[in-house]
Amino acid sequence: MMTNSLIAVLFAAATSTLVVPGTQLTNTQPANVAIEGPSIGTGSVRPVETVEVFSNSAIYLTNIRDARVFVLDAMEVLDSELSAGLPANEPEALAILRQRLHALGATALARRTKPAAEGIVQAARYGVDRIPAVVINGEAVIYGVTDIDVARSIFQRSHLQ
Repeated sequence: MMTNSLIAVLFAAATSTLVVPGTQLTNTQPANVAIEGPSIGTGSVRPVETVEVFSNSAIYLTNIRDARVFVLDAMEVLDSELSAGLPANEPEALAILRQRLHALGATALARRTKPAAEGIVQAARYGVDRIPAVVINGEAVIYGVTDIDVARSIFQRSHLQ
């Protein structure tokens, strides 16, 4: 309902492309494990300093400690929750929606939407084109892995080759 336009605007701003409101993320199925990054095969073990994970609410992630997780469809999930069971009569629906938003509160609303918006922008910056994606140290993207410890190991092994 209302957040699809916000998602489209944020994504368009981050990618400088036209995004049609209501467009669903594509390539959301786990793919074969792939790693992309400029520093692969350096011959030395590089420490894992930062881990950012890009996923959606349908993918179960494990071992996410010390990782920043972006659930890219969080605004769509919130939109569905707020829109559930609304009547077809627009004035009634708006009144109910206002009540739901008031009951949720501004702080809770921001807590649920801000990370999703940040995730969409960050994913676009990294060029993430499918999920799940794990970005290590802002330099390597590992696709198709839901166990974050496995992604850390793949990153470290890739620097030894």
